[in-house]
Amino acid sequence: MILRKLQQFMYGRYGSDLLNVVLIICGMILIVIGQIFWLGILAMISYVFYGYAFYRMLSKNIPARQKELYTFLKLLDRIKSYVRIRKDIIKNRKTHKYFHCPNCKQWLRAPKGRGNIQVRCQKCGNTFIKKV
Repeated sequence: MILRKLQQFMYGRYGSDLLNVVLIICGMILIVIGQIFWLGILAMISYVFYGYAFYRMLSKNIPARQKELYTFLKLLDRIKSYVRIRKDIIKNRKTHKYFHCPNCKQWLRAPKGRGNIQVRCQKCGNTFIKKV
């Protein structure tokens, strides 16, 4: 009976997604940090995170919520890419040198100790000389 009423209430509403989960987890982290360091302002900020997450869940404006999720996923993808590149740079720092293409800013990699080499970017086709 109660489950059926909840299903009827949520019909046509957005529900939960990854952004809501991240907002709730960030709110929890802020509350814990606020309790450890006696900072009440972090508890207030965490309530804003919770409120926005619940607003998104109960919203009937589904296209707007999907646009917010898409923007969040693009940002998350950029962060993951940045972390992956940094991890590769650290892992291969003894054998390879990483640098940007001067034209399109694509990350490129070349083996160390080769002197001046001619590099061709696979993304834009730009050719340039680089000392590695």
